[in-house]
Amino acid sequence: MWKHGSAPFGDPNDIYSTTNLPNADALVAYHQKQIVGMLVFTFNKDILHILSVDVLPDKRRKGVGSEMIRAFHTMAKKVLQPRGAKVMRIEIGEGNVIGKSFLEGNAFHHVDSKAGAHDDGDLLVLMRKID
Repeated sequence: MWKHGSAPFGDPNDIYSTTNLPNADALVAYHQKQIVGMLVFTFNKDILHILSVDVLPDKRRKGVGSEMIRAFHTMAKKVLQPRGAKVMRIEIGEGNVIGKSFLEGNAFHHVDSKAGAHDDGDLLVLMRKID
């Protein structure tokens, strides 16, 4: 995974701490042998919890994130659904309008809110069934 301080996405400390969580795994997107995106997740009982979906700034709005979600969903159906996975879950800040739109465009639905739990207001919980 990433070495501390070397991640190309946002704050290296965030990526480092996310990818070093116990039981965390990652799906990595490549373009011309360069890492351009990463989806970090954990699997607990029947929930695949997506911790982050990150794409390099110059590769955004080119389908990389959506392709990672599709690949993750396919992997979940084939590998993790037989082990009990039923839904994919992600939490985002209510002020993250672009992220919410991206997730809704990829079949996620708002199912819950946690009042004041995020820097920019409520924390929104979105889910997508593995079907």
